[in-house]
Amino acid sequence: MMTSSLELRIPHASQIHRGKVTLIAAYLERGSSAKTQYALSIDGDELVVSPPFRTEQAFKHVQNGIGDILAIDCDELDNQGDTCSEHYNCCDCGGNQCGCRGCFSCNACHLCTGEEPNSE
Repeated sequence: MMTSSLELRIPHASQIHRGKVTLIAAYLERGSSAKTQYALSIDGDELVVSPPFRTEQAFKHVQNGIGDILAIDCDELDNQGDTCSEHYNCCDCGGNQCGCRGCFSCNACHLCTGEEPNSE
């Protein structure tokens, strides 16, 4: 993430999953106030947060929040930003293969469960 003054620019926008862009936009909306409305736009191959931040502290806070979103590894992230924890949350058999469609242990991707991928 590069800065020009206190403007937050995120490179390689075309490589960022659409679900993560949705989560970033929602994060900025939650962080906006009546006085300052933050928005996300695309400039070339960069996501740009505008307007520029007034303080270094605010800049770092938002940069870290967006960094957390970009660090999501879920293989099943959808275009709304939902991950395995949203898709599979109605039960968790603890790996006993209950077969329930909403069971986290049975259906979540290996990145979310922390297990090695099946090599079948």
